[in-house]
Amino acid sequence: MSFKKVFALVMLLLLVLMPTSDVYAMDRGGKRGYDEIIAKYGLKIAMGTPQGVSPIKVNSPEELEAVLQQFSIKQLDTHTDIIESPEQPPVPDATTMAENATTYGTVTRSCSASTGTATFNTWADIRVGYSGSFRWIDSVLNTRTGLTGITYGLSMSDSYSYSYNQSSSSVSVKGDAIINAYILLNTGMTTVYSTSVSCSFTYSVY
Repeated sequence: MSFKKVFALVMLLLLVLMPTSDVYAMDRGGKRGYDEIIAKYGLKIAMGTPQGVSPIKVNSPEELEAVLQQFSIKQLDTHTDIIESPEQPPVPDATTMAENATTYGTVTRSCSASTGTATFNTWADIRVGYSGSFRWIDSVLNTRTGLTGITYGLSMSDSYSYSYNQSSSSVSVKGDAIINAYILLNTGMTTVYSTSVSCSFTYSVY
């Protein structure tokens, strides 16, 4: 048997005996490829999705990583300073009976942080008093958090917000949450990518 025939026979046997599952996994987006991305981004297996949340569908490990890259690019913690002068009083919630009477108004102020496709927000309703040219912070009526923007496939958990360091001239507000992205693989498995996000602001009157 010639050398060429022996070489061709050996190559044919190698092709026949080579495990096909590994090739499929790498070339067709099989389990091995998904496992690498899942481990890289710390994904968990989801037991289901929250009510009203439809998972994001991907068809390959490359699509999965592209989606995860969107959510991994974010502002982890942001702070904003909001300073307003007495020349910009809120709309009063009481009728001014005299020139120097004390009235109160409510202003809503907020901060935001990017979570990839959506924006995490913290809001506060702040009661402000003013009399003539004087203005002061009376109280924080409430604080809250939420998502805006493209929120498809996302849920928010463990969220909380609070005010702190309040004085007559300023108050700080902070909000935190866990953002969960639910992703359905073409294998039928649903995964979840979770990341923490927060933002804060200080509102001041002078």
